Amino acid sequence: MFTYSVILALLICVSSYVNSQECLTYNFEENFYEFFSSCGDDSEIWSTGFYEDLGIESPHPLSTTFIKPGQNGQRPSCVSSGTFPVRADGKFEIQAYMKSASGTEQIIVIVFGEQEEENDATLGVAVLSADVDGVSGDGFYNFEVNWSVSGDKMYNGYVSL
Repeated sequence: MFTYSVILALLICVSSYVNSQECLTYNFEENFYEFFSSCGDDSEIWSTGFYEDLGIESPHPLSTTFIKPGQNGQRPSCVSSGTFPVRADGKFEIQAYMKSASGTEQIIVIVFGEQEEENDATLGVAVLSADVDGVSGDGFYNFEVNWSVSGDKMYNGYVSL
């Protein structure tokens, strides 16, 4: 049986390297079910919870809420955000708590840019994996998705976890 626990915390940050260092931050404290949805028909929606209920110390004093994947057995769980503005060059940062039951768990983050009359562009991908990254203990891990595409086009971007 495949079991894992992933908690995504406080910091989702999308920033632009081109014109400024503006950062859009989302903290899961409000409106999670309005901004995120399941990626597919058979994927369970992720849920929110409170650090204090799990006995995990929050990564930031102002953060009390986390999100976690649906527990649907061996199928991967996926959630996708609503859109937000991103530039051609940027990064997406995330802080995740990983409690690994085996070395096969992964967190995959894909940042997309919507394109008119074409399939959405994959701007960047990042994977946090116990096997690849040497994640050995339960705890918070920081990782980021960086991208650089030609031009200075603005996208309506979204992220899938």
